[in-house]
Amino acid sequence: MVLFTILRKDLGVVMPIIRSLLVKRELCPIRFSAFILSRVQNFVLSPSHFSQWSAEKVNAIEKAFASSGMDSDWLEPKEIYNLF
Repeated sequence: MVLFTILRKDLGVVMPIIRSLLVKRELCPIRFSAFILSRVQNFVLSPSHFSQWSAEKVNAIEKAFASSGMDSDWLEPKEIYNLF
């Protein structure tokens, strides 16, 4: 389950981004994950979900998230960044 809030004044900016994350009217987990890692400052994952990841995946996600604070580039959607 994913919950996030948008201020009404930001809908015009945010909704085109949200629409770009859809594939055949369904939210694409890989695109959405890249969006979260690139733009969301704070998110929570269930420990039981996180514990199933390989060390390589954990390392890749940590590096991607850390780099988002240093540059404004969007992260390229890749399977290794899939949070779901």
